[in-house]
Amino acid sequence: MKVLILNTIIFNNNGMAFVIKDYYDAMDKTDLDIDFVTTKEPSDEFKEWFKQNNARYYVIKKSNPLKYVMELRKLAKREKYDLVHIHGNSANMAFELLGCKLGGIKRRLTHVHNTTTDHPVMHRLLYPLFSALYTDALACGQDAGKWLYRGKPFVELKNGRDVNKYAYNADKAAEVRAELGLADKTVIGHIGGFHRQKNHDFLIDICKSVSDMRPETAFLLLGDGVLRSEVEQKAKTLGVYDKIIFTGPVSNTEDYIQAMDAAVLPSLFEGLPLVAIEWQINGVPCLFADTITPQSNLTGLIDFMSLDEGSEKWAEKLLAIADNSDKAANAAMAVPIIREAGFDINTEARKLRDIYFERSL
Repeated sequence: MKVLILNTIIFNNNGMAFVIKDYYDAMDKTDLDIDFVTTKEPSDEFKEWFKQNNARYYVIKKSNPLKYVMELRKLAKREKYDLVHIHGNSANMAFELLGCKLGGIKRRLTHVHNTTTDHPVMHRLLYPLFSALYTDALACGQDAGKWLYRGKPFVELKNGRDVNKYAYNADKAAEVRAELGLADKTVIGHIGGFHRQKNHDFLIDICKSVSDMRPETAFLLLGDGVLRSEVEQKAKTLGVYDKIIFTGPVSNTEDYIQAMDAAVLPSLFEGLPLVAIEWQINGVPCLFADTITPQSNLTGLIDFMSLDEGSEKWAEKLLAIADNSDKAANAAMAVPIIREAGFDINTEARKLRDIYFERSL
């Protein structure tokens, strides 16, 4: 079977790219010939990953939508794919669906990873076309599926993680904290691209409030993005820049998670974020904005708070959960729950393979 996997954004250090990567790595690829499309040049890390897997990828830029559709059509007609699996966040996937439909791909799978969009007007305009062109509906969670498919049936494919990779390891935690110079500090972590959705502006306010209450606290901010320099400047203005480690893009997030005493996610909106699963596997207590789906709280390790509460209340809660938590005990409790709930990537990869081959789930 010949499959085209289409990422509507870039292959770099972002959640959607890692979902695609993790499913591919975990899947039995017997009788599967898989190509990839991305709208921008992949990061060096992903270029190396494609090379290691001897996988073909095509960069088709989306700056001109009509040209984009026609380039997808040309690729689909030339390669004669049996199905396309499109990863995206909204009805804007209509562009990919149209190009693949015109190119003769009969099965067109859409896979939604969020519960809202940064482009609501385009989403509304394209929705009728989107709805008419997809053949199989997939979603990262119930909330995301209900939002995009509007009552029509869909299959939930959970954002599974490699449980063994993220499991808590006390020796590794001590090693990473020592390397980062954080051995005796309370460490608050955040993982996410520096984009509007992740709400770094408020996150830095939280860092300031936490630092005022407990000056020896340190912050780990993993990720990169267009707003990073703006966020760093705000940290300098508020006098907390030297309390924050901005790691930039990293491929070993599991190591940094080992070092965290608590984690914070004040996003403006989310589907079911990958980091929610990773943190819980590792036993990290979390504080999330109540804009994030309650489905993410599988283990009781996540507390939710309104963004209207203000940074001081967020800071008080963060320090409280960091102080009253035993990561080793948390992880021992959480790992079997995560597995039972279906968030083991190996289980979900088998499920996706069955979908590709149209087997009964």
